[in-house]
Amino acid sequence: MPRTDERYFERLGDDFNRFMSCYDVERRIALIRALLPPTAHASRCLEVGCGTGAISAHLVRWVRELVVVDLSLTLSRAVGERLGCQWAEEDACRLRQ
Repeated sequence: MPRTDERYFERLGDDFNRFMSCYDVERRIALIRALLPPTAHASRCLEVGCGTGAISAHLVRWVRELVVVDLSLTLSRAVGERLGCQWAEEDACRLRQ
């Protein structure tokens, strides 16, 4: 499905994971874990562009509070509800406080 607008990921829905590389996700998780400070377990974390939550599922175990956002309402809601964390539909270029 060629990307033609900002709702591309919304339309992908359940097919989103087919386009993700397990190798890439695992490398990102390892990098994030290595860069987390020792006090991460007491910290709040904002994940921008959570997608289907492949990385979120790890982050939620490592921090006190996780907030996930994505341009896709469907994806951010699904991840937030599945992991029991705050979620929002947000454009990374226009984040609100």
